[in-house]
Amino acid sequence: MKRSIQFSTLFTVLLIASIILTSGKPKKKSPIFGTWKLVSCKINNKDIKGGLANRTMAFKEDYTLAAITNSRNIEESRTMGQFFLANDTTFISLHVSRTGKPAKHSYTYNFYVENDSLHLIGNYYRGIPGHPDLLSVMHNEEWWVRVK
Repeated sequence: MKRSIQFSTLFTVLLIASIILTSGKPKKKSPIFGTWKLVSCKINNKDIKGGLANRTMAFKEDYTLAAITNSRNIEESRTMGQFFLANDTTFISLHVSRTGKPAKHSYTYNFYVENDSLHLIGNYYRGIPGHPDLLSVMHNEEWWVRVK
């Protein structure tokens, strides 16, 4: 009887110690956090050139994102919103307008970071003129380099 109590006590102590030691580990910081500059982009497998050449995007640790496209030192467009990491290689973003109105849909991207390069693969949606209830799906593939 005494031996089983000692075993139970030892087992309980080891169980509690393992729970404490494993639960206190800090969450690994995602490599997506930082500021990135767009290098290349394909939409529906077609290379996109021009206006996106001066595009930067910041993924902040408060899970907000901001992308700015500049041309001739004039800000042409801004994308803002929030994102969350579904896992180590997937994020879901919800964009908001300049007035703060949320988009009606979210975007899902798979991402891969290697050294200072970011590769995004996903889909985004555009409204179809004259058909407010319909969306067009655009496959998007982007390559970025880390700025900060």
